[in-house]
Amino acid sequence: MVKKSDVYNYADEFDIYQEINKLLTYFLCLNVTAFILGMITYGEKFLFWEYALSFIGGTITVTGIPNTASWLIFSCGMILCSILCFYISFLLRGENEMKHQKFKQYLFLICGIGYLIILMPYNINNNIHAIGAGLIFGMLWLITVVLITELNQYIKNYKILLYHLLLQGTVLPYAFLYFIHSPLQKQVQKIAVVGLMSILKLVSTQYAKVFQRRMKEYS
Repeated sequence: MVKKSDVYNYADEFDIYQEINKLLTYFLCLNVTAFILGMITYGEKFLFWEYALSFIGGTITVTGIPNTASWLIFSCGMILCSILCFYISFLLRGENEMKHQKFKQYLFLICGIGYLIILMPYNINNNIHAIGAGLIFGMLWLITVVLITELNQYIKNYKILLYHLLLQGTVLPYAFLYFIHSPLQKQVQKIAVVGLMSILKLVSTQYAKVFQRRMKEYS
């Protein structure tokens, strides 16, 4: 027999992950909007495949032209993304039966800090800017890996394999090219960002559906 306390626990978890899934939709839209508007308002023509996305957040363009509008849009977008990460981390506080709850709480917290660090324009201090970017990319990747791992017992193996192939197939090549300072990193960066954000949202939605099914089983 299912205890009432178990039903309440699953209901609480379901509500939290529904809210997180919704917030991740806003998070994805904020990132995409900030980058697109930043490219449009860039101080000169933004060469998509030749320029790094970090250039959008510079106070000047590659050729030294003022880049105020793009920098402000980028900064506002990153601050809002940071707030969302902190709020998701806040939602994951407390005591319940969620798997890896504290771990995910800290991952979102660190990711939010990364979004604040990345506010440092690359043309002023690229090392600090790179630390922020690394924290964001690394934490989002880890969050996605954890969610995929947790889904392993609820969905078919081929889906788990597909999620991992899509995630690692887009993120790891970029990480390798960045590490060896390959000139191809700027091109692959865009693919990695789109892949990471898309898979995170896809897995988050799948996670929310799993909780919904579990709620029906316990109701």
